[in-house]
Parts: sequence; structure tokens; C-alpha cells
Amino acid sequence: MAEQLGLIAQTLRNWVKAAERGRLNHKARKVSEEQMELSRLRAENAGLKMENEILKKRRRTLQCSSISSMPFNVIHPERKL
Repeated sequence: MAEQLGLIAQTLRNWVKAAERGRLNHKARKVSEEQMELSRLRAENAGLKMENEILKKRRRTLQCSSISSMPFNVIHPERKL
């Protein structure tokens, strides 16, 4: 349902809980479609940034482990053992 409204699921849950408790602010300003889209895109961007950081850390971990398992002469071919 939240997706159909262009909202984050947690935002919709918060609104439902507030309405059930009678604490929903009726004086809240109206949100335009552009503002809702901007909010959705910001949330999506934050999620993508987090995924990107996880992938970067994973790549660094894999690179370190593959380098440590390489023979010395592959890492430093100019040096002789």
C-alpha cells in the first residue's frame, strides 16, 4: 500500500499508529506530489549509498585476501627471493 502511495512503509506505519492513538496532527501541511517524490528518491538514494558502501568494503576484503594468497613473485615480480 505504501508503495502505491509513493511512501516509505515505515512512514505509513507511523501515520497509522498516530491515527489510532488520536495523535495525528490535523494541522499538518499538505505535501505536494513533487515533495513526496523527492522524499522517496532521497530514501532510495540513501539505501543505494548504503549498498554501495557494503559492496566497496566487500571488494576490499576480497582484494586483501586474494593478494595475501598470491605468491610473492606475482606481487613483486621485480624482486628476487
